[in-house]
Amino acid sequence: LPENAIVRFEGKQYIFIKEAANRFMMTAIETGATENGYTEIVSVSKPSDQEVVITGAYSLLMSLKNKSDE
Repeated sequence: LPENAIVRFEGKQYIFIKEAANRFMMTAIETGATENGYTEIVSVSKPSDQEVVITGAYSLLMSLKNKSDE
């Protein structure tokens, strides 16, 4: 995946999986090597046939965390 699809939060790495229009699930991952702006995904807890958010992942993280703080 492109590096900007992966967010780092509280010492862990995550990607966002699109569930429906305007609905996303934050999913923990383990990464491997990074080269030329892309990072290898070694382990993910969801099936690989899901649509992964490529751009705006940090915006989704901030939005999610702001909602949970309310």
